[in-house]
Amino acid sequence: KMKNKIKKTLILPLLLINIIINSQQIQAKPTESTPEKVNKTPFSSLQMPELPDAGEPVGRRKGGAGRPECPAALTNLTAIVPGKEGKSFLTSTTSEHTTFWVYLPQVPNSVKYGEFILQEVSKNSKEDNVEIDIFRQQLTLPTQSGFIGISLPKLPQYALKKGMNYHWYFKVFCVNPQKTPNYFYVDAFIKRVSKTPELTSQLEKQPNNYKVYAANQHWVDTLHNLAQLHRQNPDNAIIQRDWIELLKVIDLGNIARTPIVEYYEFKQ
Repeated sequence: KMKNKIKKTLILPLLLINIIINSQQIQAKPTESTPEKVNKTPFSSLQMPELPDAGEPVGRRKGGAGRPECPAALTNLTAIVPGKEGKSFLTSTTSEHTTFWVYLPQVPNSVKYGEFILQEVSKNSKEDNVEIDIFRQQLTLPTQSGFIGISLPKLPQYALKKGMNYHWYFKVFCVNPQKTPNYFYVDAFIKRVSKTPELTSQLEKQPNNYKVYAANQHWVDTLHNLAQLHRQNPDNAIIQRDWIELLKVIDLGNIARTPIVEYYEFKQ
């Protein structure tokens, strides 16, 4: 009987030690941004992306000054990018073939034509910026005000290179561009960056999930993936709420409730 008592008293302390060690290991394990946690994360926690200070490259988020041939409404033409006037509009994407988004205000029927231009920015031997056209496309504009998306063709010659800066423009011609060159425009810059191992792992479990991109602070990729869902499900309350929150983050909440009216895809 004495031996049995000794065995029991030895077993209990060993069990307690194992429990303590295991609990310490669990507590010491670093927290991971798992897909389950991403889903529970409030979408409004997405932050304004960090942008370079004033200086190159600057860009223009709102339409330029009025011209006699151009309707005043075009001053509300807006590139859907983070930033404030006078600061850089250089954002980043992890996508080879991203989509560019613009808000088009209500304009007269005479304003029918737009143009999208993407240029690769490099430096020559004098350290000056050289911009080479990668993609240029004239567009027939919708008659309704709202958001429009321009998607790059899924071909190698239009793929964004990692680490390279790109300059993009969206122009709206005030009348037929063959009659007069007058136009309003917005422009911004974008750079392709690599996906982190953490982001890659999360996307393998939840491909193209906008909340995964948001949790990893990739604003442009969040915009693209959420916009696709919003375009396909315009009446979904959760998607609509998150779309509004996304635009509020970059101080564009005043246009967040307007619809997506056009999405351009090109095969060339």
